[in-house]
Amino acid sequence: MNSLYPLRHLRGQVDALQRRLKPALAILRLRNLAIEFCDEFDEAALREDPRQRDLPSMCIMFPHRIGQAGFRLDTSMDLCRYLRNCVDRCVRPDPREMVFTSLPWARRGPHLRPDLWERPYSA
Repeated sequence: MNSLYPLRHLRGQVDALQRRLKPALAILRLRNLAIEFCDEFDEAALREDPRQRDLPSMCIMFPHRIGQAGFRLDTSMDLCRYLRNCVDRCVRPDPREMVFTSLPWARRGPHLRPDLWERPYSA
């Protein structure tokens, strides 16, 4: 019976660590999705044939991609509105603003270092 106490104690520490890191991990996962979307947005915007520019449909489908990644957000309409405004104004969406629109609580805290918002390097 005494041998279970250390395992229970370790499980409690692991659970506490997961709770503490959950916000930062959510921001990083969503940031990666947003950066990937912005790259696809740039590719679609650069196509020469305007009929092949599927930017509005891309913007509508992105919240579905977020859901497929495991996020359950009630801010998908805000994100759609932000992306639609970017298309209407012909500007590239900002990954940071996409994350902050999807996760409003992320704007309030210093969850990530500023350099983590930079584009990840590919090897």
